[in-house]
Amino acid sequence: MDYGVILDSCYFNINETTCEQYPSGMNVSNVLFENFTGYTSGIYGNAVAKLTCSTNPDAVCHNIKFKNFNVTSPCGGEPVIICDGIDGGINAPCVSIDSNEAKVALAAKCQTPLAPIDGNPW
Repeated sequence: MDYGVILDSCYFNINETTCEQYPSGMNVSNVLFENFTGYTSGIYGNAVAKLTCSTNPDAVCHNIKFKNFNVTSPCGGEPVIICDGIDGGINAPCVSIDSNEAKVALAAKCQTPLAPIDGNPW
């Protein structure tokens, strides 16, 4: 998995500029991400989760929480959760996509190769 958790109020295949021009009116509330354990693919460096909610003032992301979230990156650095537009905290440290911490996390490169996946294991 590229991110342990991804929440995006924009359509997945719409670019960021268009999404900002026509922000979603969708509300997301009362979501609990609980008991997540494992590794990301490392494609996004040390970023292990990304939560992006609409810039529309009528759309709200509220009461989005993490509990017992133990997802790490094979890149070896501290895992970083990126979140923007979330009303209130998520019960875990999170940083804006525009922050230096997010930029460093996203730029991290894995020093060890990822394990290959055999397309026909049986």
